[in-house]
Amino acid sequence: MVTRIITSIVALILLITFIAIGGTPLIVFFVFVSAIANFEMRHALGLRFRLGDIVSSIFITFVFFAPPDTILSVLVLYLFLELLMAMFIHKYNLQMVKISAFSIIYAVVPFLLLSRLIIFSTFEYYYLLAIIIPWSTDTIAYFTGIYFGKRKLFPSISPKKTLAGHIGGFVGSVIVSIVFSLFIVKGIELLPIVIIIIIASILAQFGDLVASYIKREVGIKDFGSILPGHGGILDRFDSVIVVVSFLYLCQLFL
Repeated sequence: MVTRIITSIVALILLITFIAIGGTPLIVFFVFVSAIANFEMRHALGLRFRLGDIVSSIFITFVFFAPPDTILSVLVLYLFLELLMAMFIHKYNLQMVKISAFSIIYAVVPFLLLSRLIIFSTFEYYYLLAIIIPWSTDTIAYFTGIYFGKRKLFPSISPKKTLAGHIGGFVGSVIVSIVFSLFIVKGIELLPIVIIIIIASILAQFGDLVASYIKREVGIKDFGSILPGHGGILDRFDSVIVVVSFLYLCQLFL
């Protein structure tokens, strides 16, 4: 537990530091993080192809610095390149292309959205909810589950998750996020932000469950080991992935 807490604090400080610096260092930070997340997902799904890792890493670097209106075009060209590799490299095949495409969408695009949300957010400090909602949900659910959890929530998917932890994480996250929004977030009326927070907190828990489902299906405990006490990048950001995508969409309609 101590290792988990220390890692969370260090990761949060590191993230806040790069957000405060902003600009190119922030983008480079997200390139690095998303490249690791992509590597974790590709390997979790059984994709062991070093040339593919190199190609996807180059793509990730490019896409983070590319203008927003070119992203879809670049993505299509990248997938076309993957298909060419499947055609001409005997140890590469269409199944590997599918894995690579899924990995890019699941493990890279959300970090791209987070970086864009931080840099171009319409509302002041709104982007911080992408971190506060999922991490407060996870943290409060973790401790609530330890001290009060008896009834298992989805034992076939995640044996450690409990009903008490689920409820505690949801309620605690909503309270923390609403208080934060009242004093910090600027430019959004109370009712819309409360609705967004409630939905995002629910999505955060499903994001965690989806990641657990993937790990269960492929027979691994963690996506990686780069974060002591948590596992890999995807183990720490599994909830952020869906929450940031939802928040990014919401700001377009507020």
